[in-house]
Amino acid sequence: MKRLAPLVALVLLGSPAAAQAPATPQAPLPPGPCEAHPGAGAYQATAQGAVVFLATGAVIPNAPDNPMWRCYQEWLAAGNQPVPAPAAPVTKIVSRSVFLSLFTTAELVAISGAARTNDAVNVWLITAEAADSIDLAAAKTKAGLDALVAAALLTGAREAAILAGQPPA
Repeated sequence: MKRLAPLVALVLLGSPAAAQAPATPQAPLPPGPCEAHPGAGAYQATAQGAVVFLATGAVIPNAPDNPMWRCYQEWLAAGNQPVPAPAAPVTKIVSRSVFLSLFTTAELVAISGAARTNDAVNVWLITAEAADSIDLAAAKTKAGLDALVAAALLTGAREAAILAGQPPA
C-alpha cells in the first residue's frame, strides 16, 4: 500500500512538472442551455403542462431534472411570459338521434323531399343518417347546414339553433 501512495498523490495532485507549467488557455465553452435565452415569447405553453421552445419546436416536459425545464424556469424568473397554449378545439358531439331531434318534423319532411331532386341535400341526408355522432362545432356540419339554408330548407336562425344544440320549441 505504501508503494501506491506516491502514485495516488501524483494522480490526484498532478506531477510536480505539471504543477509548475503555465496554464494553457482553454477554448471558451459553447453557451450552456440557459445562457442564450431568446426574448419574450420564446416558449409556448401546452395544454398538457409542458412548453414548446419555439426556436426549435422542442417540447420540454415539466420535469425538474430536465436541464431545459430548469432553463425555462430561469427564463420565467427573469420576468418573461410564454405564449399561451392554443385554445382547445371546441367540440359538441351529439348522437345521430339527438342531432335529428334538433330539427322540426316539417324541416325533416322538407329535407327528405328535397333529397329526391337535390344531390347535395341527398348526400347531406345520407351522411347524417349514416353517422354515429355529429360534432355540432365541426366545419363540415356548418357547411352542410349552410347548404340546407341555401336550399331554403332551413332559416339562418334555425341553423344557429341547431348548431347551438337547441331543440325546436
